[in-house]
Amino acid sequence: MDRCLIKPIALYKPLTVVYIVGGLTASFGVYSSDMYIVKLDVSGTVQWSKAVNNNEDCIRSIIQTVDGGYAAVGYTYQGQSMQMYIIKLDSVCTVQWSKSMGETYNDNANSIIQTTDGSYVITGTTYSYGTDGNIYLVKINSGGTVLWCKTIGGTGFDGASSIIQTTDGGFAVAGSTSSFGAGSSDMYIVKLDTGCTIQWSKTVGEQDMTLPIP
Repeated sequence: MDRCLIKPIALYKPLTVVYIVGGLTASFGVYSSDMYIVKLDVSGTVQWSKAVNNNEDCIRSIIQTVDGGYAAVGYTYQGQSMQMYIIKLDSVCTVQWSKSMGETYNDNANSIIQTTDGSYVITGTTYSYGTDGNIYLVKINSGGTVLWCKTIGGTGFDGASSIIQTTDGGFAVAGSTSSFGAGSSDMYIVKLDTGCTIQWSKTVGEQDMTLPIP
């Protein structure tokens, strides 16, 4: 079975659009699921494709970086535990560096952005830190060195689906929570400053489940 996400990216040439598709494949690569990246032109013609053979992996988010390459995040298995996985590639999808993060329990990344200072901020969900699943944010520099980490959550499940950098240099995270709010799982929006200190948070939902779409 092959699954994928698709994200259109505007390249440097005016009026030129390509599509970078990232996900997992069981058809290509070495393992039963490998990261798989495909570049297509605007008419859908494949320009190149690459299976990244690390272990049991999947891409959840991919962006184009300021150097014309790509950065992707998702998860990889180390033994029996799932870990956050970040991979940096050049413009023709050659791996420049990769990094896994996590501990004994399952941790995965769902979204990545490149910040105005050239670093990256990744968000997802961790079961290794905090209680019963927490939002996990990690900032790394352009070479993959961790600058800071932060967990957000309460006594229930809290997970992040998406992150953006805001005009004030801080961040806004969208996800879901069963720790706060009125329902079994509510939409959860958290605003943070440049140092990842929470400025405010808000839940949206009622008794039934309400979830954001990444």
